[in-house]
Amino acid sequence: MLPDQPFTFGQSSRSFSSGRCTHSPWQKGAVENANGRIRRFLPGECNLAELVENDLASIVATLNATPRRCLGYRTPKEAFQDQLAALIRAA
Repeated sequence: MLPDQPFTFGQSSRSFSSGRCTHSPWQKGAVENANGRIRRFLPGECNLAELVENDLASIVATLNATPRRCLGYRTPKEAFQDQLAALIRAA
């Protein structure tokens, strides 16, 4: 959790958000979509302390291998590799 506003002396309480930037509302849909994808694998009642690293690695691999419309039906892995290759070529 992150404070919404910077703390100032004399302020009696702080307001907290879930970590999303409240000044960038266009990001909310993407965050909620990502949360929904993750919840397919990890329901809300799931105890994360019981998961082993291999379980999480498998979930990450599956999510990164799923094509996305916003990426032109490429996978996040493919989009990352394309961006990385472009940076290497430009260097």
